[in-house]
Order: sequence, then C-alpha cells, then structure tokens
Amino acid sequence: MNTEIEIKAWVEDFEAMDRRLQDIGAEFKREYAKRDSYLFLKQDGQLINEVRLRYDGNQSVITQKEKKIENGLEANIEREFLVSNPEHFLHLLESSGYHYFIEKHKDGRAYRLDDFLIELSRIKNLGVFIEVEKVFEGPAAAETVKKTEKRIREILDSLGISAEKIEGRPYTGMLAEKLGVPDPRR
Repeated sequence: MNTEIEIKAWVEDFEAMDRRLQDIGAEFKREYAKRDSYLFLKQDGQLINEVRLRYDGNQSVITQKEKKIENGLEANIEREFLVSNPEHFLHLLESSGYHYFIEKHKDGRAYRLDDFLIELSRIKNLGVFIEVEKVFEGPAAAETVKKTEKRIREILDSLGISAEKIEGRPYTGMLAEKLGVPDPRR
C-alpha cells in the first residue's frame, strides 16, 4: 500500500509547457501512451470498489485507490500490482460482478524534479494536463501531506500555472460527463 499525493491542472500549450519543464530543470524520463479501463462493483446500489487496468507499454497494472480530493489535492491510498494476463483478469473481475465504466487514453512525457514525478499529458476527449505527484510507501502523516502539497504548488507556480487551472475532478468523471456516460459514483 502506498500514498499518492497529486495535483493536476489544465495546460493550454503542450509544447510550451514541455519547454518550461526543461527550463526549471526537470529531468526527462520517457514518453508514454497509457490506456486505462475502469471497472466498478456495486452492492445494493452503493459503489463498493473501483479498479483500473492500465496498459502501459508492455506492462499491465491493476490499481485500486481510496480517493480523497480536497481543494484540488488528491491524497490517495493506492494498491497496485502487475498482471501477466490482463484479459483473464478482466474476465475474473466481470464474473465477480464488476462492470465496465469508461476508458481513458493518456499520452505524453514524464519528468522527474527532485523526488516528484511530473507528467505532461494529452487526455483524449479532454485536453492537455499536467500532474505533479509524489508517492510514499505506506500511509502518509498529515504533516507530510501538507509539506508535499506546498512543494507541489511551488512547482506549479514555477511553471506559471495559476490556482485557477487546478482541476479537482477525476478524469473519469470529466470523461463520463463529456461522453454522456452514466457515472456509477453518483
């Protein structure tokens, strides 16, 4: 179990932000194309669990998050593991009562700045975003979350990203709204 602390924000110009990341000393790590499938489990009309299957290069990763979003800051408890046969795992989930919700396509460039991961992404059907995150092993204390949030906001500020550009809604909720897909969380 890990704690992921993250803020995402809207970006107007992918190429300009890419140059800006290099200007502040962020180290380029890789280009990526990720495809995420989201499934959910309900019981008696209540959402019990949501799972993401991510295809990223030649890896398939299952993620389950306990999301907490306040003022644009996500502080998630996260459980992730690799699966060798994603199609079989999807079948297992569906036969256990999970239902397909939505798919997200995300391509972009990943950077490191100190011990923060920064992803500059194009999200299909939504636009361009930047995510700044740090992952801690195990639970993170409230003071750690506050310090991390402060540093993330400093990084965003150094990139010229104003507080108004911060997006607190999950991508899946925005995609569901844009595509007219019922959101099982509502």
